[in-house]
Amino acid sequence: MSYPTLASITPDLVARLEEADQRDHKRVVTDFFVELAQKNEMLHQKVEPRFYHALSSAVKSEVIPLFERYEGIRKGILEKQGERSIVRYAGVGAGVCMLGELLLTRGRGLALALPLGIIGAFVGTAIYGLKQVVDNANISLAKQRLLGNIEGLNTRLLVDQEYAKYREGKEGELFQAEAVEVLGQYDLPNAFWRDYLKVRDVDPVCKEDARESQLPPQFTAFYTPHLDGSFSDEARKHRFNQLAFRAYEVFTAKDADYPKKYAREVTRVDR
Repeated sequence: MSYPTLASITPDLVARLEEADQRDHKRVVTDFFVELAQKNEMLHQKVEPRFYHALSSAVKSEVIPLFERYEGIRKGILEKQGERSIVRYAGVGAGVCMLGELLLTRGRGLALALPLGIIGAFVGTAIYGLKQVVDNANISLAKQRLLGNIEGLNTRLLVDQEYAKYREGKEGELFQAEAVEVLGQYDLPNAFWRDYLKVRDVDPVCKEDARESQLPPQFTAFYTPHLDGSFSDEARKHRFNQLAFRAYEVFTAKDADYPKKYAREVTRVDR
């Protein structure tokens, strides 16, 4: 299964953003990915929702600012083109040539005024066309820079994804060992959740904070890797969430009625 990449969706995405005009660009991106997911589903191409979320987040945070910079250039040029009139350029060209001829000959060359006026109109039209070509070239150049920047971003994202897969594999093995060690020390779910919240509420912690906070010793193996700053905020949050999921599975395996008890406990607390 080949997942869509930033490079593969960029042409369609940029075209959609250009069509959106004054609409909320982030909303356009959200709609685009919803449609992309639906299209892949119809083609029986299963892609994990978290992949769409990650790619959509990258587009919103990094691609949209690049696009808005390009869009500002494009709209400025298009406005100039809209104000530019071929009739005006042709008329000015004809007028300048005819007036110049009359001034130089002091009115004696009226017979040449009309032919020169026609030539001047052609010259004015040519200048108009040249300006349009230059403007279109500048838009194309700005778009090429946009696509080039996105291509560089795509390469970085691909490297990040490969590195994330590597770390996920390595850290997944480590996490399983940590989870087993932590959960193996709890017979009562409520005791685990009490300590879980205590540790999570003070995360991130440094070594001094860990000693002063008197964190539950059962969690030492789990939070120790957090002390050296090797995990980002998002990575630590993911580890805590995974530990919660794992705990729920373990307690349910021990007691088939645990989901009902857990739901009642949560409902009681919410009241």
